[in-house]
Amino acid sequence: MLPDYPDLKRALLRVFAHETKAAASADPMLAGIKHHVLHEGRRVELVRDDGSRQEILFDKPVHGETTLEADAIRREGDAASGKALTEIAGQLQEGMAKQFISTIERATEEAGTAMDAKGQRLSPEHVLEMYDKMLLSFEDDGKWIPPTLVVHPMLGPRARAVFDQIDNDPALTARREAIIDRQRREWRVREASRKLVD
Repeated sequence: MLPDYPDLKRALLRVFAHETKAAASADPMLAGIKHHVLHEGRRVELVRDDGSRQEILFDKPVHGETTLEADAIRREGDAASGKALTEIAGQLQEGMAKQFISTIERATEEAGTAMDAKGQRLSPEHVLEMYDKMLLSFEDDGKWIPPTLVVHPMLGPRARAVFDQIDNDPALTARREAIIDRQRREWRVREASRKLVD
């Protein structure tokens, strides 16, 4: 029977956890998301700014796999296991990103805020409609917090051009500001009627 090496296993798991977290932090979409460690259980309850609640089940585990050949270990030493960890961490990062997008799609469908441009090219009209449908966020002093938008890398240049167009066209800027002002008033009403807990 082969020896177990529990201390080595724990050390490798710590390294693996660190590599996985580093890979997730490198993803621009995942890096900006607040997170909390879930020590037990398979579900959490999401409480939104508007007070609505949604239960999220973690019933689809994210996984990754790789093959570490004995010859590679002999040739490359520690670097071989490092490459294997990086490969698995990349697979986990991709899986987490896909689950995140799936969760967002499900939530927007349920809330009625999903948008489908039906194959049309992204335009200022689409962005303004999106702002109008979504619940905008504000700082305590009422300053608008622009949302973080996630787009496919191929759509990045077009998205930047559309946002520049909104910023530089007085009519489009006025429409955006009208949406923000209306939602700011609604936010103030919600904040004023919120019950504080001791």
